[in-house]
Amino acid sequence: MGTSIAVDHNNHVFIAGAFSGSVNFNPTGSPDVHNSHGGVDIFITKYDVNGSYLQTQTIGGTWDDSPKKMILDPYGSPIITGTFFSPTMYLGNAAILTFPASLPLGNQCAFMTKLNGNLIHVWSLAYGHALVQDAAMDGNQNIISVGSFSGNGNNPTDFDPNAGQQLRYSNGWADGYVLKLG
Repeated sequence: MGTSIAVDHNNHVFIAGAFSGSVNFNPTGSPDVHNSHGGVDIFITKYDVNGSYLQTQTIGGTWDDSPKKMILDPYGSPIITGTFFSPTMYLGNAAILTFPASLPLGNQCAFMTKLNGNLIHVWSLAYGHALVQDAAMDGNQNIISVGSFSGNGNNPTDFDPNAGQQLRYSNGWADGYVLKLG
């Protein structure tokens, strides 16, 4: 099921969504079958200006993982945001992201993954106890994400996707956030 769509400067169409099981993403040409790693996984499919299928890349792990929003940078590289529960997320068979050690498994964790225009992995990051609701890119190519988080007590939410920490505590069950990454 598609959840987000974007068109690049060459009018290539990118669709992000979720799937489970085994899916042929190119039903009109040579089969391009992808299998989920267990639960629900993420797909990113690219079509040319005429709507012809070009390729699909999948991201996911053994638990349910889902995309929320996909944006494109000025060069046509997709950035996918969403939530994952899997201990490790894979792009195809390559591990690209692990669940933060500061969070107990089974909690949701927000993620961002950037691919290049050929759907090759560029980078991935995670920030815990958070749900992404929307994302955008400003004129300086900073990524801005909004959503909710539920860090409290002994489990604050760390909004620094790097080695540092930017801990925040919610004032109840869940609070909103705005995150800017540059």
